[in-house]
Amino acid sequence: MVSAILEPPAQVAGDAYDYNVDHDVIDLAVFDSVGHDLRASMTAALAITAVRNARRAGVEDLVTIAARADELIAQQPGALQFATAVLGRMDTSTGRLDYLIAGHPPPLLIRNGSVVKELDAPPRTPLGVTIPGAGAAVAGHEQVEPG
Repeated sequence: MVSAILEPPAQVAGDAYDYNVDHDVIDLAVFDSVGHDLRASMTAALAITAVRNARRAGVEDLVTIAARADELIAQQPGALQFATAVLGRMDTSTGRLDYLIAGHPPPLLIRNGSVVKELDAPPRTPLGVTIPGAGAAVAGHEQVEPG
């Protein structure tokens, strides 16, 4: 089961989430675009579009997927826009979770209703922010309970 909710819904502008279930693989994404206006909503929509298009093109590597979002968001005219994000890909048959933190607070691993730990892969810059010469982004890996 996958579920999510945005609260308070009256103030959501640049916040979004996306997921896809394909047999035993679940792709997950949480986004928080800078601002609370139409431009923030458009940035979130661009981030979701880039992630979905990369996934539909067969891209599984989270670093590459994030780079696609960087390109699409950075092409927009005007002042710099960006979105913090967490991208994830989980194989429910093995329990392997790959995740990428893009300037967002780290996700929490919860078991039996209790926080077990914070997922602590090194974060990269938010989506849409590219810094020449910056170190390569790294996806984290975590073993969760299968199923």
